[in-house]
Amino acid sequence: MASIKRMMSVAAHDAMYISKIAPTAMIFVPSINGKNHCLEEGTSWSDIEKGTLLLYQTLLRQANEVVQAVNEQ
Repeated sequence: MASIKRMMSVAAHDAMYISKIAPTAMIFVPSINGKNHCLEEGTSWSDIEKGTLLLYQTLLRQANEVVQAVNEQ
């Protein structure tokens, strides 16, 4: 798995509002040359793939935890 870094975002993403009612996280992938929120923004397909894989693995883990909790009842 790729390395991770916990980050705090100061941008007003939707997650900021959702976090008031439910646990929330965001997956950040690097922008080429650090440029984001501008016309020159871009992300390599390799980094997009890594972010997508992380999302998939996270959803799978969460689903397995729910199934396990239901089976324990």
